[in-house]
Amino acid sequence: MHAKEHEAVLQQIVTGELDAAEGRAAELLAECATCRSRLEELRALAQNLSATFRVERDALAEAAGLTDAPGEAAVAAAVRARGKRRVARRTFWIAAVAAAAAAVLAVVGDRLLRGSRSGVEELPHDLILDGGGTLTVERPIGTVDSYLPFRWTSDAQPGWYYYVEVRDDTDERRDELLAEAERWRTNEWSPSPERGTWPDRIVWSITVYDSTGNDVGSLVVRARLASD
Repeated sequence: MHAKEHEAVLQQIVTGELDAAEGRAAELLAECATCRSRLEELRALAQNLSATFRVERDALAEAAGLTDAPGEAAVAAAVRARGKRRVARRTFWIAAVAAAAAAVLAVVGDRLLRGSRSGVEELPHDLILDGGGTLTVERPIGTVDSYLPFRWTSDAQPGWYYYVEVRDDTDERRDELLAEAERWRTNEWSPSPERGTWPDRIVWSITVYDSTGNDVGSLVVRARLASD
């Protein structure tokens, strides 16, 4: 018999957190015909959304005159940051996901095209956290004389904390980890890069976790050092 709890298992299978051929996932699929049908629906939706994002991404890249997929490093950094902690399980609603995907494509497309005209890709600097509260990145953003200090503001609830990650955004060492840390009860950080010097361009992310370790929101921004 299909139960509400099965949806969380199906979502973990679709996202790759569970192997459909092993353990509890395999038992569930063997016992529940509805689960097997739902899994096929969810997989098909995931493939369709992936294809849609890929087509839109390539079209935006061509329109902006870019050779690399716009935002690829930033998205990768956000995914890694989220993967370092237990992600909150949420019910997978097909209509909501499809609507959200369309909205994201529209907003990101507008930001990328405007950013390409100024020479710097424009990314969001603030967001509303799950469960209430906001997160806003103050610095570094865009062209700066110095990356330090990294600073943000948030009215996150007591007991919540931040995970911050900085990566190289230059062509030579793109995506290389430069520094990372967890910050408690502070909204500022002045790290030293692991290899001794900061590159000309960086991409950095900040993720907020609640007191139980659930990811409640993250931002990814880019910065570069001003030319002499």
